Amino acid sequence: YQGRWSDAEKYTREQIEFAKQTADRRIEAQATGNLAIALRMEGRLGEARELLERYGSICREVGNRRAQCVAAGATAHLEFLVGHLDGARELADEGRRRAIETHAPQLLAYDVNLMGKIAYAEGLHAEALAHFREAAEGYRLIGDSDMLADSLIDVGTLEAEVGAREDARRTMDEAVRVAEALPTSSRLCRALAHRACLT
Repeated sequence: YQGRWSDAEKYTREQIEFAKQTADRRIEAQATGNLAIALRMEGRLGEARELLERYGSICREVGNRRAQCVAAGATAHLEFLVGHLDGARELADEGRRRAIETHAPQLLAYDVNLMGKIAYAEGLHAEALAHFREAAEGYRLIGDSDMLADSLIDVGTLEAEVGAREDARRTMDEAVRVAEALPTSSRLCRALAHRACLT
């Protein structure tokens, strides 16, 4: 939807109604998850949280274990955004465990990175750094360059914050190299800005 979240809301609500009329619970689950994303992007976090609970419930009903992992991670992210760190940590860990069980490396890296953000918010810098590094390695292994660039920026920023500036420079250099190969410039701009702070 290229940022047109009101359009996304309109069409996903229509899709949900169609899925209900045809009793297609899998399509209903998918559309409900997409609607939750649209509302989250519009800042309607309470409504998005309710939809994610419904999404997770339908996924359990139809036995979609991978989607249950997605639901746990997405809900954890919402809990993190509103400052509910205990709930966010519990759900992110649930998502991590489900990702391992369902052999979903991209979801695993996402949940581990989120656990790093939660640990950082709790002031647990060593734990956060370990999570960020693990997530970066996960994204590297599956070849997800967009998320690798983001994770490397997380790693390098925290390395600099804890005083490991040489490590931070090397990490940010890698982030710049990865971001330079991407088709859009937003991550490259971020990586270069962070790298410039280390000179």
